Parts: sequence; structure tokens; C-alpha cells
Amino acid sequence: MAFLYLVSPSERLTPAYHRFARIKETEDISIFQAKGRVLAKDIYSSENIPPLPRSTVDGYAVKSEDTMGASPETPAMLLKIGEIHISELPKEKIAPGQTMYIPTGGILPEGADAVEMIEYTEEIPPYVEMYRSVAPGENTVQPGEDIKEGMLLISKGTKLHARHIGLLAYAGITTVTVYRKPKIAIFSTGDEIVPPDTKPGPGKMRDANGPMLKSLFADMGEILNVSPTIIPDEREAMEKALKEALETADIVMLSGGSSAGTRDLVVSVIESMSKSEILFHGLRISPGKPTIVAVAGGKPILGLPGHPASCFVSAKLIGTNIVEYISGSDRQTPFVFIRGVMKTEVYSKPGIEEYLRVKLDFSTSPPTVEPMITQSGITYTLAMADGLARIPPEKEGLSAGEEVEVMLL
Repeated sequence: MAFLYLVSPSERLTPAYHRFARIKETEDISIFQAKGRVLAKDIYSSENIPPLPRSTVDGYAVKSEDTMGASPETPAMLLKIGEIHISELPKEKIAPGQTMYIPTGGILPEGADAVEMIEYTEEIPPYVEMYRSVAPGENTVQPGEDIKEGMLLISKGTKLHARHIGLLAYAGITTVTVYRKPKIAIFSTGDEIVPPDTKPGPGKMRDANGPMLKSLFADMGEILNVSPTIIPDEREAMEKALKEALETADIVMLSGGSSAGTRDLVVSVIESMSKSEILFHGLRISPGKPTIVAVAGGKPILGLPGHPASCFVSAKLIGTNIVEYISGSDRQTPFVFIRGVMKTEVYSKPGIEEYLRVKLDFSTSPPTVEPMITQSGITYTLAMADGLARIPPEKEGLSAGEEVEVMLL
């Protein structure tokens, strides 16, 4: 079985975060719609849980002092005065020398301070023999032992997961205040790009990046219905699309037009806009090197490479971090990696952090990692890959049998 561990998000964006405006608008929603949303207020418990002492085992409610010195040779013999039902308050009180049967989760009757496990007892009506002594509080959970009244349950800025929803329901909280979802505008650029439902002519290709990015970020924000979705390599068209998108969007993403070349206008257009700045252009990663991160009026602009594999890697490593940050999250979701062993030798350029598309064979332990050797523009291998093997920048490749980190897809 693969050994799982967590890798912190890329530190490349840390200095840039303070340049991005974070969403401040909030809304109250049901916990049943809250998974993946970011909490806008601290949540505290309004009650003790459990409210009354309960048993953690099937057994007999007792006064602990009545079992002192009990053993198989010299059992304590207590009078059974009844049984406790899990959904009811006990009607009887426990007096010295008495006991009542209690199931797991049952409320302790007044007078009892412990529970003797059923495994250490034997009923001899109307008595119960106890073969083991118990200490005060043993086999019980006390009021507020799980959750105390006034206790901080979940902090503001937490991205809610299923485990948080369970806690809120357990505490009787069914409505939460969250930040609204970020509005995301996604464009593809290039004269050669046509919609997916169009048969491409000579030199043309269908848009893979737009649908891929919309799917990747659909659960993280509200994908805006922009028009046009594909921007030609024309300065006026790009300026118009960007300015209109920034009027409503919290973040704008463009794929294509980010590498060096006479037709690549993204950097030039961003630099010409009011209150804008290119924060960085180019990353020491492959695929994904020609990535742009910019800001305009506090709103992030992410320029992604045009090759689908490069676009995906940059969006995954960089885009998800930015979207989580502007959403109000105080903790970036770390990427999950496994450790595997290379099946064959691969080469890489030193100084570049390379993410290689791979297949994984989990029939071995650790799993075998098989590289899918291809150019970054081949879309099929991205769809078929099980993960991205990370080759550190200080390495010139990996040998067969060498251990490698793989980000699961």
C-alpha cells in the first residue's frame, strides 16, 4: 500500500498574496450545502455534549465504592433494581448496594458514578456478581467531556469538509455564515482555437483548456458565463474581454498567449491596464513554465500556457492556491503525494522542477511508477495519467528503481 503524506502548497505565491483582494461578502446557508465553502465567522458550542453522564460500555451502573476489592474469588454482589433504556432518563436512583443494567450510550442514573463492564459480571437474580473493581468515572463520559459549552468548534477561514459538517450537526448547528463563492472568468486565447462542437479546419484545434479549467474550478467558485469564451490574437479583443470580465469577476484566467512571441499579447495587455502589475512571468517548472500571475485593481489575473498538460499543471499548482486564498481560506489545501519506485530511467533538465505524467501499478509495494514519455502538448496522456511524478530541480533525472514522489490526479 502506498505511503501517503502531505506536501505544503507552492511558496512561490506567498509574497504575492497580499496583493489580492479577498472576498468579504457573506451569506447564511444550510450545512447541507456548506461542504467546500469557507467559514466567515467563528462557531462556538451553545451546550455541553453530552449534557448528562453516559455509559461507554454495556454493563451495570454502580457506585464505584461498592465494587472496591471485587475479584473472581471475592465478587461484589449488588441488588439489580431495573434496566436503563438508551432513549430514556433513568427513573430509579442507585442506593448503596444496588445496580441497574445500562447499555452503551445510556444515561447514568442518579447515585451511580461508574459502570462495570458486562464481561466482568454474572446475573444471579435478583443479584449481580461483580468480579472487578471500578474507579469513579470509569467506563463513562461526563457532561461536556466531548464538547463544552462555549468551546470554539470551527475557526473563521476554515474550508468546510464532511467531517466539519458532522461536527456541526452533532452540536445542533444547521446554518453557517460563509463567504460567497468567488466569481471566476475563464478564457481561451488564440486564432487557432475553435469551440469543442466545431470541426476544426486546417491549422485549427478544438478548445480543451476552457472546459478543463471550468471543470477543475467548478467546485471552488462560480464560473461566469463570459462571451466570447475564445479570444482571438487581437489586442482590442483581448483588452475588451479582460476589462469586461474584471467588472464582475474576482479572478480572471486565460490559457494561451503567455509564452514569448509576437502574437502573445497577454503580458502587454495587462501592463497597459489601470492599476495593474505583472507579479511574475515564468516558473521554474515543466510543464507550465510560461505562467503569468498578475494583479489589476486587487484582482488576480492568471495567464496559463496553451498546451493542455502545461495548462493543467499550472492551474493545479498555482490557480487552486490563488482561488482558495481569495475565497477567505486561512489554510491552503496541501497536495497529496505518494511514494513510488521508478520502473525506467528518465532524464530532466537541472534547475527545473519537472512534473512527469505517469501510470501507477499498485500491485507492488511501494507502487511502480511508469513514465508516459511524450511532449507536453499531448492531451491524451494527461487524461490517462494516474499522477504527476515530481523530479526535484537539483536532479538531472531519475534512475530505474529510484524512489519518487507522485501527486495523485
